[in-house]
Amino acid sequence: PYIIPNRITQADEIITQSTDNQLFLLNNKAQVISRDTIAQTLYGRLTPTDYFQNGLLQYLINSPNYLYVFKRDLQKGLKAYIPAVPVVGGIRAVSVENQKIYVGDDEGSIFINDETTQTVSRVNARKFKRIISIQPLQYKGENLLFVLQDNGELFLIRENGTIYKNFQAIVGSGQARGLILDKISAVPTATVITKNGEVERYNVLGEKVSTFQIPKTEGESYFEVIFDQSQKDYVIAERTLTDVF
Repeated sequence: PYIIPNRITQADEIITQSTDNQLFLLNNKAQVISRDTIAQTLYGRLTPTDYFQNGLLQYLINSPNYLYVFKRDLQKGLKAYIPAVPVVGGIRAVSVENQKIYVGDDEGSIFINDETTQTVSRVNARKFKRIISIQPLQYKGENLLFVLQDNGELFLIRENGTIYKNFQAIVGSGQARGLILDKISAVPTATVITKNGEVERYNVLGEKVSTFQIPKTEGESYFEVIFDQSQKDYVIAERTLTDVF
């Protein structure tokens, strides 16, 4: 379930989905405000955005093959819209920054949906392999994207697709599990965590800033990064194969 505020009363409301893909909006007493049917199971983060550029919050989320924008209509409840992004196969990564939605697909392409113009463009870059994270960054007047593949390869590209300062790094020996971006520092950094607990940090100049190993407490465990709904706070969690999500 996901929690959103009612823009009039500021009371919490709950978005949840049943196993048959019925989408429900509940009030804070668990009473149904509205229901709708969508094509696939939702997963990932619910991201606030002003997709329709009307000064109101909408919410972006994705299923395996579609982006969804949820609009909270005061009369009809929650309504779902699907932006026209021409992904091939499934969606592998989604990020939102400065009124732009960045989407990586199974084929390794990255698309930019500009909310201010309602246009979609494809980043003219190499085909990436199994993208797990796209993190946008503005640095010295340029719009940049950190792109992380699940094999640990980390790239920094411009929105026009060119590599920024020849940046390319291969992180650790295990499957990459998460990317944490520090935009506050004078020279921003990106930190990659692998399944084996290897942690490496690089700045935008391609320099390795630090590296360390998180010790395991369980033999058959793995690490991953879990963000909260605001996408700002996170924990690095150690999980076992028997964990219940």
